[in-house]
Amino acid sequence: MITKIKEIKDFGIYKDFKWNEINDLKPFNKKNIIYGWNYSGKTTLSRIFTSLKDKSLHKNFKSAKLKIEIDNQEYTQDNFNQINENIYVFNAEYIHENLKWEQSDELDAIAFDVGENVEIRDKINQNIEIIDNISGSDELIGRKSKYQEIVNKFNDFENNKFSKKAKSIKNDIFNSIVDFNKGNLKKIIPEV
Repeated sequence: MITKIKEIKDFGIYKDFKWNEINDLKPFNKKNIIYGWNYSGKTTLSRIFTSLKDKSLHKNFKSAKLKIEIDNQEYTQDNFNQINENIYVFNAEYIHENLKWEQSDELDAIAFDVGENVEIRDKINQNIEIIDNISGSDELIGRKSKYQEIVNKFNDFENNKFSKKAKSIKNDIFNSIVDFNKGNLKKIIPEV
């Protein structure tokens, strides 16, 4: 069991930490929950434990120096491979790397379908396929793409022409007495 992180040098916010220099610091237990203010070093501590689990220093801190006490035996970054403890770390990095809430073709982690999603996953995937066939995706040109130029022209017409015509009606017909805009014009077009 990990009992102490005796020394930490140049590992994130821990530039020169020594366990024995802090009064009343109790050894770790078999299971530990670490909490504190934002930017107080929680993630950095979890990366130290991840380094122990992976038996090598975290990729962001390759030049750091650590001294860890496990079952009254001392380990440094040079002999992490001799640690025989099962170490588990559950933090934001673990969640990001291992838990996916959406499925994808590149899925290399755990996917969760909860509640009704378990029963309707096939229907969800069918609907996604229908949407991709119409709208397109990274791999597929959708059916609507051939109409996109026409849609863009209409949107340009709608945004500019209706606004200009509404402004003309407001100024030329109502002499700016009545507030009249594109929305008003669009409402009466079916009647006209």
